[in-house]
Amino acid sequence: MTSIAPTALRLRRRLALSLAAACCVLGTHAAAAESQCKQTAEGYPARPVTLVVGFPPGGQTDQVARFVAEALGSRLGQPVVVDNRGGAGGTIGAASVAKAPADGYTLMLGTLGTQAINASLYPKLPYDHLKDFKAVAYVSTAPNVFLVRADSPVTSMKDLVAAVKAKARPINIALPGNGTSLHLSSALFENMAGIQMQSIMYRGNAPALADVLGGQVEFLVDSVTTALPHVQRGTLRALGVTTVQRSPLLPDVPSVSETLPGYEVNPWWGVVAPGATPAPVVQRLNCEINEALKDPKLVKRFQDLGAMTQPMSSDAFGQLIARETAKWEKVIKAANIRLE
Repeated sequence: MTSIAPTALRLRRRLALSLAAACCVLGTHAAAAESQCKQTAEGYPARPVTLVVGFPPGGQTDQVARFVAEALGSRLGQPVVVDNRGGAGGTIGAASVAKAPADGYTLMLGTLGTQAINASLYPKLPYDHLKDFKAVAYVSTAPNVFLVRADSPVTSMKDLVAAVKAKARPINIALPGNGTSLHLSSALFENMAGIQMQSIMYRGNAPALADVLGGQVEFLVDSVTTALPHVQRGTLRALGVTTVQRSPLLPDVPSVSETLPGYEVNPWWGVVAPGATPAPVVQRLNCEINEALKDPKLVKRFQDLGAMTQPMSSDAFGQLIARETAKWEKVIKAANIRLE
């Protein structure tokens, strides 16, 4: 007993010290991260920052922008003000940011469309989408979803392909917006599956949904967030989500890639800045946004929107934009899609 007691006491003391050290590390993690972020671009920002959104208020991109603005403003100690400049598939807002002073005070919430797809859709963009923007931070992605009416005999993406091939006439698919990720989700699927459907373009989600629910059109591609209430009510059936990962909002719905390997459409959002924005400012913003995306409360807000967050370096985000540009250029050319 007498020989064991000192050893046991030493072990207890070491354990107590280890626990105290662990608590100290956990307790100071946020402060250390904040200090690390502030080490770059000291003195920035000294005034409010504008976050341009190339779409009207109220939509999914606007909601994501407001999540980002609130979280980033809190970390920067300056307001981040959302400025909606909608029109022409986001190109009006993008043009204003491309021409803005490259000082870190004008940013944009870019999308797959504005930063990658539009370069192949619009022949006369007033900016170079790669040179005139600097990738700052990837934020999140949310899948699109293929849908049918709940009483349709089609219950899977495999059934959809079989139905299209069996019909003598083209099967209709409702697409809310020409040249959108919804449109291109269908174009890529048709190309890879070796089928052709009749695309019916709509000016927005509501009329497309109405015609599918009314039986005028057989199929629909929409965002998970927009479609979810109709799936939950049992009026629409989800066939497949466009991301490789299943959606947390529709965990029982397969990804399209489970039927068609290699298929992937990731509609994403990320913060970009004018191309000549100083590296220290970009690094500061990237650090702050990535730290914000570790907040469970913010992650939950994105999940409720059907989106998954993913911290990423500025360089990795820039490489992603380049890859997406090349990918969608091929798809758009193959589908002969063009906007003026």
